[in-house]
Amino acid sequence: MLHVEKMTTADFPFAVELANTMDWSMTEEDFRLSLKLEPEGCFVLFDKLNRVGISTSVSFEKVGWFGNLVIDQGCRSRGGGTMLVQRAVVHLRNRGVKTIGLYAYQHLIRFYENLGFTANREFAVFQGKTKKQRIKSIPQRITEKEIPKCSNWTNSASAETGRDCLS
Repeated sequence: MLHVEKMTTADFPFAVELANTMDWSMTEEDFRLSLKLEPEGCFVLFDKLNRVGISTSVSFEKVGWFGNLVIDQGCRSRGGGTMLVQRAVVHLRNRGVKTIGLYAYQHLIRFYENLGFTANREFAVFQGKTKKQRIKSIPQRITEKEIPKCSNWTNSASAETGRDCLS
């Protein structure tokens, strides 16, 4: 029997291992940050007592983001992905989010469309190889006054209509 629970720090080793089956190069620190940003919005899918899937979400006032959906290869096509997406959408809506964005692999577009997401071609995706570099400086906090300068990525048309978008 599949069921969804909130992610805890005890789930991090599983989450990292599963995410990295997708070549995402994630670490426990990545999931620690996700849980810190959205403590109620990170989820684990269980089949009885066994962890078999993960997803994360984050909200920024009226805009939310869904991501890191991955299900163990042997447990796919049983409805678990749908359960995780629906749980995250309910969570984000309860937080007041009007627009939920995500990036999807081409072969999953129909899956997300069946869950009410629509394609939004206004997002640009850049691909390339980078060199891993160590950050030598500590990021500085910005003031509330500076936030509008950093938030111009928001798709205001989608935010006004309250429609979910798929990119």
